[in-house]
Amino acid sequence: MNNKLKLLILSDILIISSFGLIAPIFAIFIDGGIEGGSLVSAGLATTIFLVVKSSAQLPLSKYLIDKEKHKTRLLVLGTFL
Repeated sequence: MNNKLKLLILSDILIISSFGLIAPIFAIFIDGGIEGGSLVSAGLATTIFLVVKSSAQLPLSKYLIDKEKHKTRLLVLGTFL
């Protein structure tokens, strides 16, 4: 495997895992700053996001492996979301 590719994979792993570590701590600060916000609502929102992401990621990646035209469209759409 190319060294540049290894570096990109490692940086992605570190960035994604750091967001996972910071999110619960950030929820504590949200608790006092947003009216109606609580630790329960922050945890519930995070859980819903992770369940939807996990359930959509594998089927979508298997579908897009061989379809270059659809992959480009979804990359552009994902950028604007």
